[in-house]
Amino acid sequence: MSQVAEVSAQEALRALDPGLPLLAARAAIELDSLLRKQTTGLEATKGLALRLSRSFEGAQEGPGPHFLVDPPTETLVTRAFRQAHWAGSVQTVSELATEASKLAASLQNTTKDSDPKTLEDARAFCAALAESAALYGHSQRSQLPMHPFRR
Repeated sequence: MSQVAEVSAQEALRALDPGLPLLAARAAIELDSLLRKQTTGLEATKGLALRLSRSFEGAQEGPGPHFLVDPPTETLVTRAFRQAHWAGSVQTVSELATEASKLAASLQNTTKDSDPKTLEDARAFCAALAESAALYGHSQRSQLPMHPFRR
């Protein structure tokens, strides 16, 4: 198991995770390679699928204290769905959880024989998530106070 997959298997998506943009970008690259009929490993794709499913697990069972998604992560995933022009409607947290679960299952079951349209949609989501996560991380780091000796 690669380092990406090991880290991914341990946690859910978090907007402030500095490795999230790279993981999502690697997943997009792997999916693009599949679309080009090139042989590729799918460690990042499977890792992102696992993290995505862990982020929204319990949502199908209804509201309650066992289901909490941090707002920045919810915003990043929603923005990625919208930028990717995802077919499903994402207006509520429940709909977001449903679409995220569907996408996670699709990513987890990705093979070289997967439908090209499904691969294109998943690649668009991964690329949009990578971009949104990188921008969010940059905006959060730029709000930190500067060191007094740095000009």
